[in-house]
Amino acid sequence: MHALAPLFLPKSVALLGASPDKRNFRGRLVSVLLRHRTDAPLYFVSPSHKEIEGMKCYATVREIPEPVDLAILAIPAAAVSGVLEECGRANVKAALIVSSGFADENTEEGKARQENIKSICRKYGIVLLGPNSEGFLATGVPFAASFSAAVANGEYHGEKFSAGHKGIALVSQSGGLGFGIYNRARLHGLKFTYVVAAGNQALLGIHDFVEYVLQDPDTNVIVVVLEGLIDASRFLTVLKKATGLCKPVIVCKIGRSEAGVSAVTTHTGALAGNYQAYQAVFRQYGVQEAHDIAQVIDTAGCFSHLTDLLPPGRRIGILTPSGGAGIMLADKCEEQGLEVNQLDSLTRRRLAEVLPPYASLANPVDITAQGVIETGYAAPLKIMLACPELDAVVVVCATYSAEYIAADMESLRAIRETCHKPVLFCSYTSSDQEASKLLAEAGYPLMGDMQNCASALLAMLNYHRYLERMQSPETQVPAASQAPVDLKQFGERKVLCEYEVKPLLAQPGFPQSGGALARSAEEAVQYYEKYAYPMAMKIQSPDIPHKTDTGGVLLNLDSPEALRDGFFRLMENAAGRNPYADVHGVLVEPMAEPGLELMLGIYRDEDFGLMLCAGSGGLLVEVLEDVSMAPVPVSKDRAGCMLEELKMWELLTGVRGNGPADVKALVDLMVRLSGFAEANKDQISEIDLNPVIVHPDGQGLTIADALIVRNKL
Repeated sequence: MHALAPLFLPKSVALLGASPDKRNFRGRLVSVLLRHRTDAPLYFVSPSHKEIEGMKCYATVREIPEPVDLAILAIPAAAVSGVLEECGRANVKAALIVSSGFADENTEEGKARQENIKSICRKYGIVLLGPNSEGFLATGVPFAASFSAAVANGEYHGEKFSAGHKGIALVSQSGGLGFGIYNRARLHGLKFTYVVAAGNQALLGIHDFVEYVLQDPDTNVIVVVLEGLIDASRFLTVLKKATGLCKPVIVCKIGRSEAGVSAVTTHTGALAGNYQAYQAVFRQYGVQEAHDIAQVIDTAGCFSHLTDLLPPGRRIGILTPSGGAGIMLADKCEEQGLEVNQLDSLTRRRLAEVLPPYASLANPVDITAQGVIETGYAAPLKIMLACPELDAVVVVCATYSAEYIAADMESLRAIRETCHKPVLFCSYTSSDQEASKLLAEAGYPLMGDMQNCASALLAMLNYHRYLERMQSPETQVPAASQAPVDLKQFGERKVLCEYEVKPLLAQPGFPQSGGALARSAEEAVQYYEKYAYPMAMKIQSPDIPHKTDTGGVLLNLDSPEALRDGFFRLMENAAGRNPYADVHGVLVEPMAEPGLELMLGIYRDEDFGLMLCAGSGGLLVEVLEDVSMAPVPVSKDRAGCMLEELKMWELLTGVRGNGPADVKALVDLMVRLSGFAEANKDQISEIDLNPVIVHPDGQGLTIADALIVRNKL
């Protein structure tokens, strides 16, 4: 039995704080529980009422004549701890606390209350949902324990599922928003297995509920409305499980505005933001994002109906009775990077045989309003699905009436049962609920927004490619082979300079550029005379992390005199900018060969720990804000995908007569850097390699600068 079974599948239920007044949430809970009763006995606890709805009330949970699996606490926050203690002594297995007034009110008193109920639940082994939760709905039982108006509306919220008609599970931190999405989605004919409002996540978090619904055989899509995580590592483990089960996870991340990062010692830290870290995690684990209620519903509907028919490519066919509507969708598809190409001659010939002579056989295929009346959608749709040039077909239609959908239903059902490509319907009018219901029953999503339609097509394509990539050995993270380095040798100092960092990186096989620390002008000249070619000189001070910004870098020095003068100039610049800086000397290195400049770095995210960052490097790093991220360690596949996400990807692959850069060497460095960070995660807060100069294909790369910021000592 699953640990959360007493919560979602209780053998007995008690409502503590029951009320006959339907105007308050305690009275709503009474109505909802009576309407969605399972075989499990239901008890009301209310010291001020003898009975409610003809059912006896008990003064306390201890008076209930049998053990209680689930106790629903709808009482004032100040009384919750005492009552919860009673529940523990009565061997209650699970608790749902709908009361607010805990950490949600952001006071010391509220936070203390929440800590107290956590302690009580741990003491007695009680499974806890909440506090400050609107409850949950399990439609397959059916069992509803929620006061949300979306459920307490007098309707029956049970569902039947089958192998061909599975459902969506929705887990939301915000109960109002979560149940609001459920309410609107039902109008589109979508079926839900679970709706769970996580509330304050005092004990159980979003990851616990997602893990629970994943094991439900009637659930094939999970929607998460997410503010923040209480255990990011557990959440990532759950996402891996979802991948293994081929169950797509759609996340609506609210609170996406820049949270800010306190550590700005490195360029990496300056670029990183908390939402960017979430996006990086979503990409790495195949999570598809939706940014508003309508997009959540449309994307979830597409996946729910079409998890068995994900598009293998970008080529989209459009069938419509309105030329203008078809062109509008074509524009939206191309904005998303999808392709709306012309159909092959055989497909156009076959369409001409069934459509009126005035129909347009281009793509979009405009069958005209008269064509819908004479031919319907099914016949041309079947022909387009047979076209080898298409990966998916969208029927852009008018559904203010269900008439033409209903007339075609037998043929549309037959097409859905045999087709091997996804078919979406997208309405350019308001939709009759009967049309939505008919299409949903036949296995087709009906979307009400063209932008969302194109976005959902791209999301399904991305998820299909993600599942394919997961079969490749390139997606496997290399086994840990790097031993941690000892940073205690640097004492209490937080920032390590380039001349100290590069020897540390040499251990796991990072490319080395050569060089030495000069503590005098004479030492600088001696090093130049050893090699006799142009040199770079860089000030070395933990108090001057951004050397270029402070006149701390000199390039192309090609004589002993230039090296000697350069040493004094750098020392003078450092003293002028920061007279109290701890200057260790000047690093003298051979100039690197030309190439493309990138930034690679590591920064510590508040939720996900160490993240690998890659972006446009050198002086442009913070100007272009061209950066991609991933949690460490990364595989070769993920490192390559990070580079493809950059604006400068085309430069790396070669444009306008320039050959490709050594991407293979760059990917290898990214994997090594992430492995180094993982091996030293307890010691390192940030790493900055900027710039990394990537030379032409086959010629490797040069780490031109490096910096490490240690974790809290």
